[in-house]
Amino acid sequence: MSHYINNKWNAQFSGFELVENIVHIWSVPLSIDAKTQNKYWSVLSDEEKSRANRYKFDILKTKFIACRGVLRLLMGAYLGIDANQVEISYIKNGKPNHHSNLEFNVSHSEDWAVIGFTLDTILGIDIECIKRNIEFEDIARRFFSLEESKLVINSPKEQLALYFYNCWTRKEAFVKALGDGLSFPLDQFEVSCVPSDPPQLLKTKWDKTEATKWSLWGFEKDQDYVGAITLKGPSKELLYYTWDHTSPTLEV
Repeated sequence: MSHYINNKWNAQFSGFELVENIVHIWSVPLSIDAKTQNKYWSVLSDEEKSRANRYKFDILKTKFIACRGVLRLLMGAYLGIDANQVEISYIKNGKPNHHSNLEFNVSHSEDWAVIGFTLDTILGIDIECIKRNIEFEDIARRFFSLEESKLVINSPKEQLALYFYNCWTRKEAFVKALGDGLSFPLDQFEVSCVPSDPPQLLKTKWDKTEATKWSLWGFEKDQDYVGAITLKGPSKELLYYTWDHTSPTLEV
């Protein structure tokens, strides 16, 4: 299944209630002031505070606190509990999990994080900041399938980065949904990457029918970020929201 996305990141918020056919996707700016950082710090678990303190650079610590603090506030709102009562465990390869029917996944890159929420459906999400000074062709040859790498290498020069990031984010979203992280061989399945083609999981080499069991979307955040989200099962409606750190909607 494939889907084009008409991004409406500031859609009117419909409330912290999910139904089976809805996915909420939040974009979260990771730059925060000291007051906001202290607020988010207060809801983190001891383990998360320990992880935050292991960062050598303050800017990375701040971004981690912003991402985890907002994740906890949102999860608390969806679950109807206080943010610091949210219990997050980790399954294989570090995929975060919560023992309820609320499914979620998180990704961050540079100045933005994205968090997806839905009910009773496995999902994976990825966002990447577009960098133009990396060896796209070499990475494609190493990690992508033969067909994907050919498309990236032979793409128009002005679209090379977009071809690459379309492919990378869609593959990353899929393996995150599987819970295998990058330990899963990326050349064992294929996704669409041509900008004019719809986002799609095209082929899964271990099972010819597996690709038909997933829905895939691509999205953009500003002009410098590309992302993807994948769900196991039929298509759902995606609603896009942008988190406002100054909003009084959720108080600690």
